[in-house]
Amino acid sequence: MVRTAGCSVDAPLLALGLNSGHLRVLPVAGGAAVFEADDLDSPIYALAFDRRGRRLASGGSGGHLRLYDLDAPRQDHNGVAAHAGPVISLDIHPDGERIVSTGADGTARVWSWSRQALSTLEGETDRVRDARFSADGKRILRRNGDRITTFDGDAWARADDELNGFARSLLETRLP
Repeated sequence: MVRTAGCSVDAPLLALGLNSGHLRVLPVAGGAAVFEADDLDSPIYALAFDRRGRRLASGGSGGHLRLYDLDAPRQDHNGVAAHAGPVISLDIHPDGERIVSTGADGTARVWSWSRQALSTLEGETDRVRDARFSADGKRILRRNGDRITTFDGDAWARADDELNGFARSLLETRLP
């Protein structure tokens, strides 16, 4: 049974994360699998392609982050112990070199593609649900329940004032 799915932006690929821990990458138009792997921490909870569709990150119930280069795919049995509990969401920076992950442990973390921990995004630790890079990679948006916190995409420092100012400008705008 499929637990999660992801579609690449530029390459016509679909990734399926199954409850069994099996990962399958297929062409959107159908045909044989491009790549298959078994995540030892089944099931797979989160998937993210890079913008070119050449790299794929997966996160499982055991808290491990697994990285795949689809130009030369191979199993990633060791992965990175990213979270103390399931990985909830993943996103890959537009340059393909950084990953942001969120976990059921209440943390959001930034990783390099070379598997180095770069930062833990500080702040509230309750109900962290999602984190995403902006399209230009300059910001990270982290969602905790109904609260969104922004971070500088390079320094990983909070940047809430910019988001709050933008939200206020929207509320103050009067419709004709």
